[in-house]
Amino acid sequence: MYQVGDVTFYNVYGICKIEGIEEREFHGQTQLYYVLNSTHYPTMKLYHPVDSKNSNLKKVLSKDAALSLMECFTQPAGEWIEHSNTRMQQFKVTLNSNDHVQIAQLLNTLSRKKIQLETEDKKLSPQYLQILQKHSPILCEELAIALHLSKEVVQKKIDTFTRQAV
Repeated sequence: MYQVGDVTFYNVYGICKIEGIEEREFHGQTQLYYVLNSTHYPTMKLYHPVDSKNSNLKKVLSKDAALSLMECFTQPAGEWIEHSNTRMQQFKVTLNSNDHVQIAQLLNTLSRKKIQLETEDKKLSPQYLQILQKHSPILCEELAIALHLSKEVVQKKIDTFTRQAV
């Protein structure tokens, strides 16, 4: 069980601080909920059941796990699925998986594809740009906390890695 003041990772909301634990009624059921404040979406108040069997709350990455994750960005891009509908379906599955490694690999692939297309005077599709713009800051924030660096420093390191072997 988390305590008030704990920092956790909450899937697509990113890093959240537990502001309180309170009894709430949702869908006709009263139970204890964590009251969360997302650093990525500061105006949004989130509630997560304390006793959830399928909790989306995770501990923030350890330093070693974060360093391992940074290594994903030194690797070549993953396979680019030719059929766009299949590709987008696979990307959605990956983003909903809550698997940091798969998400980092996806962001690496999209970043490298964006760079490759820019060298050809082309642009990455808006739907893929949106994935990068939404999920990169969330991952960078968690990496920054785990590595005790600023988000900007983490983003610069990732940018350097992805530009090296395109």
